[in-house]
Amino acid sequence: MPYEERTKDERKSEILNLIKQLNNLGFYTKFPAIKELYKEFNQFINEGEVIKINIEFPEVGKKIKGELAISKAKDVYIKFVEL
Repeated sequence: MPYEERTKDERKSEILNLIKQLNNLGFYTKFPAIKELYKEFNQFINEGEVIKINIEFPEVGKKIKGELAISKAKDVYIKFVEL
């Protein structure tokens, strides 16, 4: 399969899905870690750059890790791991 990059609309759609999941978990921008994550989301959408996520979220004793991938062959994901 040839290398294909996500369009801006596709990147936006991927991020909207992640935001819905975060909201369902009760993680809103009142948390500094989520505010930082949203900055990364915006950069991914607007700049079209691969972004590795590694943000401490001490309020819940976790770290947010993941990758916002440009290539359609890779997943866009975040996960919560123990600090």
